[in-house]
Amino acid sequence: KDTFSPCWMLHPDYHGKGYAYEAAKAFFDYLFYQKGARRIYAYTEDYNLSSQHLCEKLGMRREGLFREFVSFVNDADGNPIYENTYQYAILKEESITSPTRRSKGSATTRSIWKRGTTTGMTSALG
Repeated sequence: KDTFSPCWMLHPDYHGKGYAYEAAKAFFDYLFYQKGARRIYAYTEDYNLSSQHLCEKLGMRREGLFREFVSFVNDADGNPIYENTYQYAILKEESITSPTRRSKGSATTRSIWKRGTTTGMTSALG
């Protein structure tokens, strides 16, 4: 399998400190250079500007908007509330040439890697 879809969540106390970027960058390197990934893609809701910024900082490109794509919550009557979702992606060849990806060194972060139908990354800071 050469295509992976990570996910990330970070406790609000640690937002804006660069931890998500450092952990995701290390995870992307692991996927590209240890697991043989050709392509990594991620989904983020249209209102989640922090996640969109993270994707872009990682060198990912926005590929499209899925309108009313998925529902994780229901309204008071139990009806699903569908959210608009962006898809971002990066190819291994793009990660090699991306200026943000060529920087050397990473901060040490404590992370948990979990594997399901997609490969996920959840930060365990806190």
